[in-house]
Amino acid sequence: MKRWWQWFSPVGILLLALAGSLWIGAKPVQAQDIDLTMTESGGVKTSVFGLGVGFAPDYEGSNEYKAIPLVQAHVNWNQGYFLSFLGNTLKANIIPSQNWHLGPLLRFRMERDDVEDDEVDEMKKVDSAIETGLFAGYSGEHWMTSVSVAKDVAAGHNGVVGELGLGYKIPFQTMGHMTMFASTTYADSDYMTTYFGVDAADSASSGLNTYDADSGFKDASAGITWQYNFNRNWGMLAVARYTRLLDDAKDSPVVDDEGSADQGLVGVIFNYRFAKEPAPMAVLDSDGDGVPDDRDQCPDTPYGVTVDTNGCPIDSDGDGVPDYLDQCPDTPMGIQVDANGCPFDSDGDGVPDYIDQCPDTPAGAPVDKVGCPLDTDGDGVPDYLDQCPGTLKGVQVDEVGCPLNMTLHIQFDTNKADIKPAFKAELDNAAAFIQKYKEVPQIIIEGHTDSQGKEAYNQQLSERRAKAVREYLVANYPIDAKRLIAVGKGEVMPVADNATAAGRAENRRVEIICCAIAPK
Repeated sequence: MKRWWQWFSPVGILLLALAGSLWIGAKPVQAQDIDLTMTESGGVKTSVFGLGVGFAPDYEGSNEYKAIPLVQAHVNWNQGYFLSFLGNTLKANIIPSQNWHLGPLLRFRMERDDVEDDEVDEMKKVDSAIETGLFAGYSGEHWMTSVSVAKDVAAGHNGVVGELGLGYKIPFQTMGHMTMFASTTYADSDYMTTYFGVDAADSASSGLNTYDADSGFKDASAGITWQYNFNRNWGMLAVARYTRLLDDAKDSPVVDDEGSADQGLVGVIFNYRFAKEPAPMAVLDSDGDGVPDDRDQCPDTPYGVTVDTNGCPIDSDGDGVPDYLDQCPDTPMGIQVDANGCPFDSDGDGVPDYIDQCPDTPAGAPVDKVGCPLDTDGDGVPDYLDQCPGTLKGVQVDEVGCPLNMTLHIQFDTNKADIKPAFKAELDNAAAFIQKYKEVPQIIIEGHTDSQGKEAYNQQLSERRAKAVREYLVANYPIDAKRLIAVGKGEVMPVADNATAAGRAENRRVEIICCAIAPK
């Protein structure tokens, strides 16, 4: 459904502006120039209609001020075309550009008659002028320029007037903008003579000295405007401009004797902007996770991933790896994880570092639940090193998990237990072996025989041989006798075949065995 203002055509807005100007200005304003071209160059982006009031000199050069009507109307089309009326100037941009402007200009100057100053009032009447011409300008985000040239076609002054302006705009987002501007005006001799010259007749009637005003720059101006928006439609345009008349205009008796070269203009216009109802902004959800982009803190979430209220993938265990990537979703809080969300396992044994009590286990070694290598026989040597995995419990073992023992290669004469000097080197090895394992509390010296002879005799013989070795070791080496226990095993534990002479020689032996508990 259209709102009421949408029924107004662009021409209707301008007609309303002109009618308002005529209605407010029932008492004509004098010849004062109230052109606000530079103000308009501030760039109006929507169609606008406004009415207001200002205070300006009674005529150009006067020091008497009067209230004047101010009318603002601006109609925008697509591509930058516009038609505007502000102050006493109507302009139309005829080029398709939002920044560059070019088009015809129409300006109306009221007559100078019945003014407050008695001497100037005695001068002949100056008829109203209608000036037509061209304007051009540029309006960027901040800087703007304006130039115009117009000629009177209504025989008011029959002259030509040109204006050059420069401005700087400060946007205030939705609150409007402020424009600071400066301009200067050039007028030809016809214009200058009409408004600032005093001929003989005017001199005779007014008492002012005759004066010839020639062409030149007649003024320089500086000012500021502030478009303040109360809301999307209603706003206010405040204007303040100071003009200094120059050269022949300043020196004219009309100005120098009866008026002032310092001219001011202030005013305020309350305006209505015909802004269309803004279309509702589409809610963008670039990654399709159900959280709009303006709230989505993780805008590139893969499609289909479950997210939280901020649009970020769920991370149930809080390890920094979202669930859809997390291969270990139940990691305890605070544990460092890898890119897959799994706790670090430095030695690769399958037990994460935060649990692993043996973090340097060699690759491939079987481990238990706390990451330590398995030791099936409990001998203190892990299975991956244990070369004797079935060692009985309590038996002392060496570095490779085998029981600590050595066989002495000592040959005894038949039925003898004497140690021959030739076997001192073997006994030196035995002593070194015993001393190497000083932490072992008890060392068994075990004597064995072959199967020749009676079993009972062989048992006694094996005991004598074991004792002989024990006594030799204690007597010749720094070994505590309490650590050495001599035991005879007779013929019952052969290591070779007693049917051969070589086998029987191997069976006649003494073994050094380390154990935690001495056998009974």
